[in-house]
Amino acid sequence: MLKVRCIVRRKNEERLASLLAEYGIPIDKDSNIVLLERGLSYSETEAELIIDFPPDRIDFLKTFLSGICENYTRESSFLTGSRNNTYRIIPVKDILFFRADGNYVYAVTAEYVYEIKYRLYELEEKFRHGNFIRTGKSYIVNIMKVREIIPWFGSRLLLRIKDSDHRIEVSRNYIKSFKQYLEM
Repeated sequence: MLKVRCIVRRKNEERLASLLAEYGIPIDKDSNIVLLERGLSYSETEAELIIDFPPDRIDFLKTFLSGICENYTRESSFLTGSRNNTYRIIPVKDILFFRADGNYVYAVTAEYVYEIKYRLYELEEKFRHGNFIRTGKSYIVNIMKVREIIPWFGSRLLLRIKDSDHRIEVSRNYIKSFKQYLEM
């Protein structure tokens, strides 16, 4: 469960607590994710992530938290896939990439390949704010499962996938959006 620590002025405590409650985010003084009101100090060595926000821009924080909650929920979700005439629950975080082959789409994990009911364009929309990005006509890759990005022929990139021998090319049609996504 996503939890945050809050470092805010006393006059903003109630307002921030109400906002966090709206998104179902509990306040935990031991969390390594910190919401820090601009102008206050905090030791950065105690946190993995510090979100610095201006107190007069609570709308910015609301938009940001909405995106985090959407991605967090999406990352903890699952898909149903079939393999050997049985259905399996596949945690989305375990998927290395999705691959289209003819009329079929497959979710590839480190251990198995599952056929799933979605089309690539549906998966692209479903996970557009998550860790998945389209790399070509037939692939959507979980960026958190990429081990290496190698410059390739013709201004393309080659992705080496963690926990496997798979290599996926980022085609020229998708290179610009891929680089923007990674801020390359």
